[in-house]
Amino acid sequence: MPAPTPDPAAAPARETAAIDKLPLLVLLALFFASRALAWSQGVRIDLTANYQWQLLDPSLLTGNLGESLLYLHAQPPLFNALHGAVLSLCSGAAAQTFAWQVIQLGLGVVMLVSLHATMRMLRVGRVAGTVLVALLCCSPAAIAYENFLSYTHLDAALISVAACSLAAATTRGSRAGGLGTFLAMTALCLSRSAFHLVWLLAVAAVLLWWARAARRELRASVLRAALVAVVLVGGLYAKNLVLFGFAGSSSWMGMNFATMTHTNLDASVRDDLRDGGSASPLVMHDPFRPLSLYPQPAAAPSPSGVAALDQVSRFDGSPNFNHRDYIALSRQFGMDAFAVLRARPGHYAKAVLRNAATFLFRSASDYRLIDPNMDRMRRWEAIHSLIAYGQFGGIARAFSGAPPVVEGELLKHLSLGAAVWKKASEACLLLAALVVGMTGYAFWQACFRRRRAEWPWFAFAAVTLGYVIAVTLLANFGEAQRMRFEVEPLFVVLVGMFLRDVSAWRQRRVVGAGASMQGAA
Repeated sequence: MPAPTPDPAAAPARETAAIDKLPLLVLLALFFASRALAWSQGVRIDLTANYQWQLLDPSLLTGNLGESLLYLHAQPPLFNALHGAVLSLCSGAAAQTFAWQVIQLGLGVVMLVSLHATMRMLRVGRVAGTVLVALLCCSPAAIAYENFLSYTHLDAALISVAACSLAAATTRGSRAGGLGTFLAMTALCLSRSAFHLVWLLAVAAVLLWWARAARRELRASVLRAALVAVVLVGGLYAKNLVLFGFAGSSSWMGMNFATMTHTNLDASVRDDLRDGGSASPLVMHDPFRPLSLYPQPAAAPSPSGVAALDQVSRFDGSPNFNHRDYIALSRQFGMDAFAVLRARPGHYAKAVLRNAATFLFRSASDYRLIDPNMDRMRRWEAIHSLIAYGQFGGIARAFSGAPPVVEGELLKHLSLGAAVWKKASEACLLLAALVVGMTGYAFWQACFRRRRAEWPWFAFAAVTLGYVIAVTLLANFGEAQRMRFEVEPLFVVLVGMFLRDVSAWRQRRVVGAGASMQGAA
């Protein structure tokens, strides 16, 4: 396979500043104006509402942060480390809330500036790039996730930084760009378990293959950055293997997969699977429940002496899903999930189809845990969804005062056909076309345009989108729109590049037609 070489069409990118000041000033003005408008409508960040299941108890994060992170098996450590730092450095709820507001606002600015610079380096038109970045960064969904105590907004910003850094490395030969790409990818793997070491290795293989044809300094920089990334993420996996007996960044894999197989299964079917010996008695239960609801072992193990592993409930009474008993529970849930999959493959297929429908047709703001803030922006969101996604049904609902569709009713109690029919009028039709079209565009460019200087960027986008779509559809139920929001920065840039390529193709057609007419004359 021939190594990609820079093409003449990419040359202007090296001669153009990565930051175009006027569009950036416009974007920043829109960004802060949208936040001021949201604030005036009552949008706030609340550190206690829906306290995230990924977080350890605040007392553990302030009293013994190092030990708690070492024995954290439920999640990768980065988000808990960041939350622990805020709790330790800021005394009082008001100071902690303000600190998180500043952090999340800063991440929003980072995402905006990164996407603007990426558009500039990849030669997307000024107007198109500005409009596309504004549609994402100033959207109600971005504001809602910005005011939600979760790693969702952080991951979207990290994806944007990785995209910008890679654009700098490919179009400008920047060694810092290669380092920034792998640092952002490492942070993603250390903040959300869905970004697995497999994804990191796949992207690293692509970039190392590209770098072999680059100059020596850039090649060495990419290799060093890739090694550091793999060592850090692999080290986390090795730590969990030694301490807990599994090689991964989260012990929840079995429970996550169970949400795809028997969470919505009829009790009679579960009875048959248990009585027939295909699954354990745990198949009668749903994952992610308090320990007291599960069958208790005959002999309870003695306390480990580590608070993060022994604490049953957190400060608000919610379960500590990092309790050591959840490791064995999750492992058994995973085995039962595969038993259910073998016995009822059609049920699993329906869960995959529902995830696909959510990923393709639902706005990122259509997520129950951000509803309190979204309720304050319903009309704004309806207008945005109409413009950005072609969602017509939301306008009538928002301005008529009708209550929104209850997600639990939609996802857990309706048949597949009824759920699809009920949501048809609210479907984001343009969103589905963009997701499918831009993912296909990235794969086409990565597979058939290998000599372009931008090939590594398209390959990164194709691998990342393909991986995220596969994991979202196949491995976890009910998180599809959150996962899509985290990679929407890639879709935004791909739309800009697609419009750029269409414009260039039309110009070539015009020039070709003019040359033909002159030749005929």
